[in-house]
Amino acid sequence: MTRAIVLACALAFVLQCAGIAAAPVRIKDSTGAISVELPKGWSVENNLADCQKLNIVGLSHGGLYSNISLVTRNAEKLTLPVVAKGVEKNPSVLDRGCRIVSSGKTKLGGVDALVYVCDSAPAPKMPPSRFEVVIAIRNKIAYLLTYSAHKDFFKADRGAFETVTKSLKWLQ
Repeated sequence: MTRAIVLACALAFVLQCAGIAAAPVRIKDSTGAISVELPKGWSVENNLADCQKLNIVGLSHGGLYSNISLVTRNAEKLTLPVVAKGVEKNPSVLDRGCRIVSSGKTKLGGVDALVYVCDSAPAPKMPPSRFEVVIAIRNKIAYLLTYSAHKDFFKADRGAFETVTKSLKWLQ
């Protein structure tokens, strides 16, 4: 018994020294529709707004936390082309007063999606912010996965959003 414990400890030490990382932590949204990998150093916020299904919080920069959020909406009669036309006509549907920096197409968990990067409208006593939203429609539900951060740190913290988008798995 003692020898087994010593060997297990030795193996754990060797694996740690070899740089083998622990398995990533996977989390689910509040509806159980998706799971994603939790970015290292980020935490899950449990006090969700009514429309939020997931909120992951990162570092604070100048009083503004980087965050990743999932919101869902009924999309009974929506398609991605309809969404794209609506956003093109009125970018404020993404966020009041925002300015689209770039747009394109992508995949979210293998599902066709739209992606927009936007500068948020200036707000009094708030640092400038930028956000990226990926919009996918699956099973008549629109999924809006959004990453937002202080504009000066947007690129630095964006790797966490890539971790989430690339690891997304549909559970339902």
